[in-house]
Amino acid sequence: MGNKLGNKLLTGKSNTDSIIKYILSPNTAASLARAHRGGNYTDWYLPNKVELNKLWLNSQLIGGFTTNGGYWSSEEIDASNTNKFLAWNQYFFNGNWYPASKINSAFYVRAIRAF
Repeated sequence: MGNKLGNKLLTGKSNTDSIIKYILSPNTAASLARAHRGGNYTDWYLPNKVELNKLWLNSQLIGGFTTNGGYWSSEEIDASNTNKFLAWNQYFFNGNWYPASKINSAFYVRAIRAF
């Protein structure tokens, strides 16, 4: 993906659309989030860093998160040839961010929707 994905509130949806458009696999975190059908809604997406951090800040109130691993964000590290296969993930036991390989790393997926 040659474009830098959005990192503002509510850009996770466009990031998810971009990931699905350029990586044609049903096994990406973006594809899994989009396939979620909670509440019979079909507009779920993978949150970007800002959105995911809001979930972390409110995780005690929201509930259902694990603290033994990280959650994928829809945000790339950058779009350079060096880092185009890295995306950000956030660990919910401490809120820290780490870059991870989009190809061979496994993290949790938490789909969200705007309403």
